[in-house]
Amino acid sequence: MSLNEDREYCRKALPEVSRTFAISIGRLPEPKDLHIGVPYLLCRIPDTIEDAKHIPTEEKCRWLELYAELLAKEERRVERIDEVLRRISVYRHDTPSWNLVANSRRVFRVLETFPSRVRRAVVGNLTEMVRGMREFIERHDNRIRIGTLEEFRRYCYFVAGTVGRLLTEIFETWYEWPSGLRGQLEEKAILFGEALQSVNILKDIYTDYHDEDSVYVPRDFLAPLGLSEPETMFAVPGAASEAVKRLIVHSKNCLEAARGYIRMLPAESVEAREFCIVPYLLALRTIHVIERDVGAVLTPRGAKVSRGEVTLLLNSVPECIRSNEYLEGISSRALQERFLCA
Repeated sequence: MSLNEDREYCRKALPEVSRTFAISIGRLPEPKDLHIGVPYLLCRIPDTIEDAKHIPTEEKCRWLELYAELLAKEERRVERIDEVLRRISVYRHDTPSWNLVANSRRVFRVLETFPSRVRRAVVGNLTEMVRGMREFIERHDNRIRIGTLEEFRRYCYFVAGTVGRLLTEIFETWYEWPSGLRGQLEEKAILFGEALQSVNILKDIYTDYHDEDSVYVPRDFLAPLGLSEPETMFAVPGAASEAVKRLIVHSKNCLEAARGYIRMLPAESVEAREFCIVPYLLALRTIHVIERDVGAVLTPRGAKVSRGEVTLLLNSVPECIRSNEYLEGISSRALQERFLCA
């Protein structure tokens, strides 16, 4: 297949594996959409393996290390991916995420066409991410049970904080930023990624446990409520809701830092600001929906932003790009009940 066909494959695969990020990435012009979209797909590949309950711990850890080595060493990378895929093919399911895994070679082929600075940013950050995933799977024997807020933050750093830093390094290749700006952005960039991840974890508490046997609400939050085993939180939702509320507070603090990150992005960095504003606003509104009915995330109902609210948020993005003051106002409104009428 040609490189152009591989590029189109990457663009079509994005909405199949993530509707939220496909919105942000789809708003970027070419080739910037691929500069962000391809790394996202390269993240989704190990994420699919991480989430697969049917793969034994030892095999999963070995595969993730092979994938990390694949990222870290450029030599014959596209050819070596076939060897890595053969190792995991027996576990394949017929889902969009697993179809992406099977087409990894096409994604790596597009990565090879990127400018060297973009490739270095992708390789360095994703290698750290994948080895962090491996650390948690090995430590928890394929059945994640987070113990403390510190461990929660470490997990979020590996799977999302690294992405925040990756985005910043890619953004810097697009623009002529003032000297030293990237260094000033780095800490908040990491928190930007952690904020989005923490909201996703809150939103998916029920499905993470029932589909993947993972509990990310820290044991330290649950034990004082009489929930000595994390699994019991679903049997006692009233008590468990108090632990969830503590995690909401942490997520809101991270979202404040995320807003600070966006504010620091220069007004001329239009695409970068737009890309970050979309998931930030959706995460902010999601936190409000969760806070409105905390117990819902402990049930199959979950928490979901309405289609009308998504449309309103997206309509506000152009003005948010132009004005930090407008961004502040929308951020405040997104946490109000009557957001649609504001």
